[in-house]
Amino acid sequence: MRNRMCVGVLSSLTLAAAASAQTVSMPAGIEASGTSGGFSTVFHRDARSYQILMNEAALQAAGMPTNVNITALAFRRPPATLPSFPFPSWPTTQLTFANWDMTLSPSDAIAGQMSSTYTNNIGAGAVMVRSGSLTLAPGAFPGGSPAPTPNPWGTDITFTTPYFYTGGSLLITIRHTGNGVSTTGHVESASAAGTQAIGVSSYTQTDSWYAQGMLALRLTVTPAGGCPDGCGPQDYNGDGDSGTDQDIEAFFACLGGTCCDTCFCGGADFNGDGDTGTDQDIEAFFRVLGGNAC
Repeated sequence: MRNRMCVGVLSSLTLAAAASAQTVSMPAGIEASGTSGGFSTVFHRDARSYQILMNEAALQAAGMPTNVNITALAFRRPPATLPSFPFPSWPTTQLTFANWDMTLSPSDAIAGQMSSTYTNNIGAGAVMVRSGSLTLAPGAFPGGSPAPTPNPWGTDITFTTPYFYTGGSLLITIRHTGNGVSTTGHVESASAAGTQAIGVSSYTQTDSWYAQGMLALRLTVTPAGGCPDGCGPQDYNGDGDSGTDQDIEAFFACLGGTCCDTCFCGGADFNGDGDTGTDQDIEAFFRVLGGNAC
């Protein structure tokens, strides 16, 4: 069969080109200067929930690329405005949240007009990118920088399941059960056009969420491969027919740097390991064409 012939012919090829992760900080310009405001919602000692909507224009202003996997999220401490708000490094001891759940999704909501029932804001294609316990080491969020000098970004909260971002709005929903001790961590807030945030003092409450502030955040993104989490269909070229010669031709055209606009995930890192156009991508492509797992 042609699939096997292609694998045999190409098994000796090395088409490696490293595709490294990059970070995108929100809102635009937040890397250069910190703001002295902060909210404790996402790392409160008691159960809390938080939801933030960022429209496409706000994401583009910050340099957010499309057709990428979002793989981690970071926050940071506000800069100090001594003596009133010193914001030292936090926490001082190890903390564990029994449940710290995060979902990323599109949204049909409009910034400034979000529903106070948080589930109404979550669009089709939502992905729970992490759930369960979250442990923070002492000093996970460095502090002490004088305003407006920003503090370093805190520990990355790495996703167990990446979120494939194709464009449009991005909605982040965080729900947690509290850390079980009497310490609360403020993280930096930063308002921006085209964003809105809401929250509630509960882990389970669905309605009557109220206004919160936009948080400064940093997303880690990587070029999206064909296999992870819903990527990697047999219909690589997006024409509605699966496992055809046209899919194979489109994949190898993509390996050569001429991806078609409809090619799934728009890239040649088919197995999603961060290296583009390798023997492993080729082997994974044909495994998927044959109906097997990546």
